[in-house]
Amino acid sequence: MDTSLEEKKAKCLEAIVPGHKTKALFTLFLINGMAMTSVIRAKITDINLDASKPFVKYKQGREHKERGIYLEEDMLLFAGDVQRIKSDYEALGTMWGNACLNVVTETPEAARAIIEQDNLNPFFTDEAKAKVVHIARKSESESGTVETVVFPEIETSHAVIQGYKRKEAAQA
Repeated sequence: MDTSLEEKKAKCLEAIVPGHKTKALFTLFLINGMAMTSVIRAKITDINLDASKPFVKYKQGREHKERGIYLEEDMLLFAGDVQRIKSDYEALGTMWGNACLNVVTETPEAARAIIEQDNLNPFFTDEAKAKVVHIARKSESESGTVETVVFPEIETSHAVIQGYKRKEAAQA
C-alpha cells in the first residue's frame, strides 16, 4: 500500500508532535558535511513540512539557543529518544566517513524493520534507503567490523555501497 506524501506528513506530525504541541523529543540521523553519520536527540520547538524547504527547529539539553535544520530526503526521523538504533560513533566510538547512514542494531534485519516501521521522514527516498549500512563488530576472536547494506535490492550509483555489495557477493 503506497501512502501519499500528505498522509506521510500527517503521520509524522502526529507522532513527532502529538496534538501539534512543541517540546516533543525526536531523534534525527543525517549525513553531515564531513560525510559522517550524525545524530541529533532534542526537543522540537517548531516543524514545518509544507515549507519550500521543510525544516525542524529544536533545542538540545539545557540550551536556550534554538537551532534549525532542513529536513532532507536522506535523513531518518524518529519520535522520542530512540536508543534501539544508534550511529556508528554512538555505538562503536568510530565514524566511518563513507557518506552513508551507518547504523548499529542487533542485526541488519532489525535495522531494516526499525527504518521501515518507525522512520517518520515523509521525504525519505529509495535512494536514501540504498545508503543505509549496518555496522557490526566481528566476533570476540576477530578484530574489525562487518558492514552490511540494509536495502541491497535497491540499485544505486553510490560507490561505497557498490563496493560493499561486491564484497558481500564475493563472500557468499
